[in-house]
Formats: sequence, C-alpha cells, structure tokens
Amino acid sequence: MFMRMKKITIALAAALAVLSACEKTPALPVVQFDKTNYILPADEPVTVKVVSDVALTDDVTFTLGGTAVKDVDYTVSPEQSVSFTDAVAAEIVITPLNNLEDKNIVLELAAQAGSFTVGQ
Repeated sequence: MFMRMKKITIALAAALAVLSACEKTPALPVVQFDKTNYILPADEPVTVKVVSDVALTDDVTFTLGGTAVKDVDYTVSPEQSVSFTDAVAAEIVITPLNNLEDKNIVLELAAQAGSFTVGQ
C-alpha cells in the first residue's frame, strides 16, 4: 500500500512540474496609432502619435503610401521607424509641401515577431 501511494505521489509531482513548466507565454505589447484618422492642415505639420500599452525599447517600422508623393507633396520625420526608447509613445511628424486637398497619406505599422504586435 505504501509503495502504491509513493508512486501516485511521484506521478502527481511530475504532472505538477509539467504544468508549471508550460505556463502561458506573456502577451506581447500592442503598438498602434492613437487615432484612426488625422487631418493635415494645408500649411502646418501634423504629429501622428504611435502608442504602446507598455513601455518599449524597440524601434517600430512604418510604411508610407497613399496618393500624396513623399518629398514632393510632404516630408516625414522620422522616415522609416519611430524609436520608443523605453516609453509608451513615439511621434511621426508630417509636413505638407504642396496642397494636399485631394490627396491622402497612408501610414502602416509593421509588427515585429517576438517583440510586439500591431493593434487596430
């Protein structure tokens, strides 16, 4: 009887060790724009905020698209990625060069596997 209880105890301890080793992987930080749409005034820069739900140390890469042409209709700073430097927000500044009345600029964030995901 004692030997049987010892085997059961060892089996339960092994099962507990396996379960504790298989803890859930913590969720990755979520990075997204603070607003869905921005309106760019004809003669003033606009600051687009990129936010994270936790402080990041990674750079977040973005792409530019739309009907407006970079360096002809507008400039952007920084040009390819924003640096969070252990913060929860970073900024992209878009400055108009020409009338953008009938044009648009599309910014998209790129996820970085293992570091963060992109939100809505």
